Amino acid sequence: MIDRADFVESGAVMAALLEVSAPKPGNVSPFARSRNTGFEHFIASSAVIAPVMRKIAKGEHSLGQGIFHAVNRSMSVQKGGNVHLGVILLFAPIASAAGTAESLDLASLRRETKNVVESAGYEDTVYVYNAIKHAEPAGVPKIVFDKSTLKRIIDERLTLKDWMSEGKGHNLIAGEYCSDYRLSFEVALPAILKNYEKSRNMFYSITQAFLTVLSENSDSLILGKFGEETAKDVSKRAGEALDSSDEFEMEKFDGYLREKDINPGTTADIIASALYLGILSGEIRF
Repeated sequence: MIDRADFVESGAVMAALLEVSAPKPGNVSPFARSRNTGFEHFIASSAVIAPVMRKIAKGEHSLGQGIFHAVNRSMSVQKGGNVHLGVILLFAPIASAAGTAESLDLASLRRETKNVVESAGYEDTVYVYNAIKHAEPAGVPKIVFDKSTLKRIIDERLTLKDWMSEGKGHNLIAGEYCSDYRLSFEVALPAILKNYEKSRNMFYSITQAFLTVLSENSDSLILGKFGEETAKDVSKRAGEALDSSDEFEMEKFDGYLREKDINPGTTADIIASALYLGILSGEIRF
């Protein structure tokens, strides 16, 4: 049987690569690029962030340290920019939980992930702040990168969950930290499993789950770059593509996003998180 820490590492690679390999409207895949970012950048990043998840699982990195090191490694091995900040932020608590949980069933993983997030102190917040600053994600308010934000984290000793709670209303990843990964556990993973049971096609199932999440939630990256009206319009179009049996609707939606340079990147991060949970728990086997 595979060692637990090895499984955490290999599961991270599998989840990250499965997510980016599935064709999703507006996102990078083997068949589509996004400006200066391509599939090869995600492959390189996936390879180097996974060993950090192993170290987190073994307790060799704290949560914040692991996130910081994973982002540094991701940014250092490829020139496509920030490809995995969201994935790293979501994977790290799961990896830590998998390292300490008695069992890897979904209930245990969710319980332990909640404990990991709630136990992260202000030192972890400082590491995460520096990781985010290094990645320079698009659509994030400039105040996040301001030194006054770091000073406030230290002065007020803001825990990671406290800091994330400030953005939970408009950022899906912050929302996951503050809701015990609701979208990952309750929306994305069930959608993947349901579609795979019917189709036996994992990439199709990932695409359908992506549309499901996007149709019900404003994507953080779109919200930050283009505003609420555009984010809601994209969610509406995702719902129409999801409900249609005509493949042309999917192509039309993808074309619209690429023409406008709109990338539902945070939604893709949620899908990766769900895949990681599904792989570790054994719910996803193919």
